[in-house]
Amino acid sequence: MLFLPASLVDGQPSDQISILDRGLMYGDGLFETVRIVCSQPALWALHWQRLEAGLTRLNFSFNAEALQQSLLSDIERLLFVAELTEATLKITITRGIGQRGYRYTADAPLTRIVTVFPATDVEALARTGIKVRLCSLRLARSEVLAGLKHLNRMEQVIARNEWNDPEYYEGILNDTAGNMICGTMSNLFLVKERVLLTADVSGCGIAGTRRRWLLENANGLGLEARVGIFNLEDLSSADEVFFCNALIGILPAVEVADRTLPSRDISLRLREALLEAEYQ
Repeated sequence: MLFLPASLVDGQPSDQISILDRGLMYGDGLFETVRIVCSQPALWALHWQRLEAGLTRLNFSFNAEALQQSLLSDIERLLFVAELTEATLKITITRGIGQRGYRYTADAPLTRIVTVFPATDVEALARTGIKVRLCSLRLARSEVLAGLKHLNRMEQVIARNEWNDPEYYEGILNDTAGNMICGTMSNLFLVKERVLLTADVSGCGIAGTRRRWLLENANGLGLEARVGIFNLEDLSSADEVFFCNALIGILPAVEVADRTLPSRDISLRLREALLEAEYQ
């Protein structure tokens, strides 16, 4: 069994990349964090579609079919060697090795990194609910990069280090216009009268895979979903608040900015529905 984390770089066991890799030099790349269940990447289609769309949007040179097959082969190999059926997986794609300077070579080979970590266990938090605070940092708007899981996460790093109190699991981020966008590592949903509300991420924030799943499946679960512009007044009047990403699934909040939430019923029901979809 491998000592974790373990990684493959371009299909070969390694934990090193070139100092000239554009992912290291400029953050020129994308990543996906994937939950592994029953030895399979949960909701893989959503992860791959987002990754492919992001690489295309950033004008990466790649063969979609070949890249996806290489990634799936890397994942299978790592999980087999590590003897894992439940795990956390990170995929990083960079524009590869280049010379100093921002201009890239259009057809340079990409760098493909797949890393496996122990599974994330949040079952206890799902039962108790999480406490959440408001962050001071404001997300900058950039329509060019909005929605993408690009490698520059400095805003999230700064925001997450605004607090050390372990009682708070997550922090809420607004943009520079004062609109409520997301958590430091997750998408944010409000529940009002059985309607799911989540921020428009066309200006900043990440278009999460679990956010997409909720928006696409809300009607089938007897709920309405709306994407729009929301602020702290909407937060203060929400019946429920929950956060979602690929690793935590859906985690309901019991306290947000010192306000105790009246309910978690819909959040927990959605969590179970998502878990069921991940295990299919």
